[in-house]
Amino acid sequence: NSMLKDFLWYFPAVLLPRFGAFALIIFGAKLLGSEQYGLLSLVIIIGEGADLVLTNWVRIGIARFGSSKNGLDRLFISATRELVSRTTILSAFFAGVVGAIIAPLHQSFSVCIACIAYIIGIATLRFSLAVAQTGGQRKLCSLIESSRASLSVIISIFCMYVFRNYLTVIFAQSTIAAIAGLIIWKKLNNNSLSDLLNELEVKNIITELKHFGYPLIFLGLLLQGITALDKFTLSLNFPMEILGKYYAAFAVARTPIDVLCSAMNTGAFIKISSLYNDGEFEKFSDLLGKQLLFIFSITLPIILVWYFCAGEIGELLAGKDYIEAFQESGLYIAIGAIAMNLRGNIFDAVLHMRMKNMLQIPALSCGLAVSASIALLSSGVNAFQMASNMYLWSSLSATAVAAIVSYTLIKIRLNIKKLISLIAVFVLSIPCWIYLISHIDLTIARVVVACSLCVTQMGFCVWLVKR
Repeated sequence: NSMLKDFLWYFPAVLLPRFGAFALIIFGAKLLGSEQYGLLSLVIIIGEGADLVLTNWVRIGIARFGSSKNGLDRLFISATRELVSRTTILSAFFAGVVGAIIAPLHQSFSVCIACIAYIIGIATLRFSLAVAQTGGQRKLCSLIESSRASLSVIISIFCMYVFRNYLTVIFAQSTIAAIAGLIIWKKLNNNSLSDLLNELEVKNIITELKHFGYPLIFLGLLLQGITALDKFTLSLNFPMEILGKYYAAFAVARTPIDVLCSAMNTGAFIKISSLYNDGEFEKFSDLLGKQLLFIFSITLPIILVWYFCAGEIGELLAGKDYIEAFQESGLYIAIGAIAMNLRGNIFDAVLHMRMKNMLQIPALSCGLAVSASIALLSSGVNAFQMASNMYLWSSLSATAVAAIVSYTLIKIRLNIKKLISLIAVFVLSIPCWIYLISHIDLTIARVVVACSLCVTQMGFCVWLVKR
């Protein structure tokens, strides 16, 4: 029940930013010229990559070491603020340099400035959110992040329409993100921090946090390789039109799964960290098992949507030119996304707790090697099939290795009866899907019926897990 409540609280805060990013993809392609839209995408890709590799480890460390039943310590949060300030400066410098090098010569300076602004904005927001979430401020996080995402979409679309310039969009998004982060920080300083630790204890925790976090920088680079190699390979071997169609299918297939799993994991990771830090290892193992079942319950029905309606989704959202990309790629991307969320939210959580983050290397290396092998062996294969198979099999192999490694450290207590029940519901529902979908000809009606069946099946599966 607690996990479900956390999921419902954090879902709007995860959904609206993802929905906003999806809306910007659609409006940006129409309102900005091809060069300006390309520069906007370049800044976001570089900024997100730099933040993931160089700054995200501090936010994970806050949840790992800051969460306990006694609340958040003021000195600990002050120390992590100094640490995240340094990593943000490094990340902004790195993103600015990379942006200036990659961008066309006449746009190098503007891209450099845009990357720096983007990093500062999202780092301010995400640090404040990490602290608030670790402190259990669900309502504050959901309210501020939902409002921020909505305002950011509206202002960004306005800037696109009026200025037709990517730089104004980046500045608008970054300013709104930074203001939202400062508002959260102000609220936390007033209400949520306590004085539990002395300076020496905090210094020792920060030292431990650094030892925990530094390997995550290298692991972030490996993870970027798994998630980006398919698109990089397409960009080298096929026209940009193919890459654009695949990217659209990739975003639509992966986003719903990431939104659902992120909403679930935001509260769950803090809870399992608190249980582990407080020495309640049996409850920790039980909660991980329930979390795994919950991921299956909210994601397995999505596979059926893509199996029966991939082409219709492509036609409805992107147009007839995108049908092939969605048909060839959507199902594989969805399965791969489920696997990657299991790896990140369940099996990697074990490594985070046991301070064994370098043990992620075998899983990520295996996934990267599988992806590269498929790329080398897929000469003459349909571009969409090649790229989606790269993502699918690299995700599955990385997740399988991660499951084996985590099992050697902590045995997750999984309710096998409930797992079998979820699989049985999935299999037994297929005839119902076949009957209903096969009797509908109108594209939008097929998609609506498929989504309705999916939501209904999700609800039933969640009920099975929590009863």
